[in-house]
Amino acid sequence: QVRFPLSESRKHKVAQRWQEIKSFDVMVQVFDKIQASDFCKGASRQNWQATFDWVMANDNNWRKVLEGNYDNRTHGGKNTNNANDEWS
Repeated sequence: QVRFPLSESRKHKVAQRWQEIKSFDVMVQVFDKIQASDFCKGASRQNWQATFDWVMANDNNWRKVLEGNYDNRTHGGKNTNNANDEWS
């Protein structure tokens, strides 16, 4: 949950990401994918959650979301949220 108005630091990060994405539809898709991802919502061993600041932090995080790195997966009927869980 993001509080408005945005801080100057957050505004700067959003402007940087906008220069990379340049599409409202793509930005919506990124946040929709996060909302659909169990892993991004804390269903991992570490209970990590994707935050607004994490998505906007750099040019890699939103791309990884868009590429499906955090999509829910099933293997043999078992839901495995993400390969990153194996690194714990």
